[in-house]
Amino acid sequence: MEVRRFLSRFLPGYRNAARTAGAAAPVCRPPRFRETASGFCGGCTACRDVCPSAIIVRDSGLQGPYLDFSQGRCTLCYLCAGACPKGVLTMPNEGERTLIGRARLIRDRCLVREGCSICIERCPEGALTLIFGRTIRVSKRRCTGCGGCRHACPAKPKAMSIEPLNGRP
Repeated sequence: MEVRRFLSRFLPGYRNAARTAGAAAPVCRPPRFRETASGFCGGCTACRDVCPSAIIVRDSGLQGPYLDFSQGRCTLCYLCAGACPKGVLTMPNEGERTLIGRARLIRDRCLVREGCSICIERCPEGALTLIFGRTIRVSKRRCTGCGGCRHACPAKPKAMSIEPLNGRP
């Protein structure tokens, strides 16, 4: 147990790699996706067809749609929810804040030390902050998980990941 604690503190990315080793990678769903209703998704492409960012995709192995941030970011426009004929995607209540996931920086991939700040500039929520020119902090209060930072990140592989909240605030 001590080795695991040591590695998780001093080797960036170890904690996430250990947690997901051997497991299927979690996916981010469109805003207001009802996991409990995913079995009702008939496999139509209505949500995908209306998405202005073209980030909604389908996979035969998954029940319902998911988001591919390599194509762009979610604008939280809810056109997908309005187009869903089965009620798998729903509209938010008045004043409700929708969260898709949360951005997470993978420090050993980040180019901030070389002067990159593209993710900070592209975040529509202002959820990313430069800390001493050495790292980036993600505000849990402001981040919606829209994927803008991940899409804009020039690092290969990407230094930003979006971890789905799976119904957690």
